[in-house]
Amino acid sequence: ASDARNIPGVATVEEVPMYPRPPHTLFISDIAGTRASNITPFNDPLLNRQWHYNNLGSLNQPDRAKFVLDADCNLFEAWEKETGKPNVIVAVQDGGVDVTHEDLKDNMWVNEAELNGVAGVDDDGNGFIDDIHGFDFHGNKGKIDADDHGSHVAGTVAARNNNGIGVCGVAGGDGKPGTGVRIMTCQMFTGKASGGAATAMKYQADNGAVIS
Repeated sequence: ASDARNIPGVATVEEVPMYPRPPHTLFISDIAGTRASNITPFNDPLLNRQWHYNNLGSLNQPDRAKFVLDADCNLFEAWEKETGKPNVIVAVQDGGVDVTHEDLKDNMWVNEAELNGVAGVDDDGNGFIDDIHGFDFHGNKGKIDADDHGSHVAGTVAARNNNGIGVCGVAGGDGKPGTGVRIMTCQMFTGKASGGAATAMKYQADNGAVIS
């Protein structure tokens, strides 16, 4: 950076930071009793364990404080007003999303020109080759490497609701055609390496994402 500042004509120099993979810890929890009732608005089998959507305060583990009644995001109430529309594209700038996952594939953003184009060709002329569901900005390629963290984030946003599979997404629709937001995967992490944040953000905006 100091060398760049000494170049004639350079007015501003800003460091481009490296973005490490977000730290996360997985633990096995006995969550079968998180809900006093199995009455849920959708038929996804694991929805009754997503206590952060509708917390009945019934989970109590010896090493953790008792879950607090109504300490949640009021999602059941929100779903009465909106479950997500496909014209809303949400970019997940993280590890790569598993675009073939049975609970995600129907809510993935699709670049139709690339999907129906020629492999290895920038069919839509946006500067990115084979970006069917997004792009790997760290590896500079269209093929996305599925990552557990990126897929988890995508599932929280838009796992398909009311399909009898897995969990529910905040904006995953109601099971009817034409519902649920669309996920654009913008891969920035490969293992512990990362990069491409600025390019990814411009790509998202240029290709229709309204939330990142």
